[in-house]
Amino acid sequence: MNELQWAPQYLGSQYEAGKVIGTCIFEYIQSPDFNPLAPFENVYEYKLARYFYRSKASLWQIDKFFKTNLLPTDLPETSRVYFKSSYTWRNKMCELVMEQPRWLQGTVDFYLQQGCAFYYRDVKSTVSYLL
Repeated sequence: MNELQWAPQYLGSQYEAGKVIGTCIFEYIQSPDFNPLAPFENVYEYKLARYFYRSKASLWQIDKFFKTNLLPTDLPETSRVYFKSSYTWRNKMCELVMEQPRWLQGTVDFYLQQGCAFYYRDVKSTVSYLL
């Protein structure tokens, strides 16, 4: 019966402390233009958008929030909210889903009704998006 013996293996000198093993392939993260909160400008804007989403606020309620001017106007640049309505909030939320296939429009003629509009997505782009 053979016993397996374990012995520590030492790495070469290229892996010593303080030496660079490899470079990061995500170079855009090191760019000063990189924003981990994109499409939002700052943490405050992100948290407000997240609150609207999690609380299932209606578009009417979001518009009412902005019309009542509950946000202070003297906030520093890092705490300002740049979406000012439900429409712009919704556009920011749609930007979170990248490369979403576009909706296309067509018309169809039925026997009793002509020119009925319908909406669809391209099959190839939708399948590649899902995969």
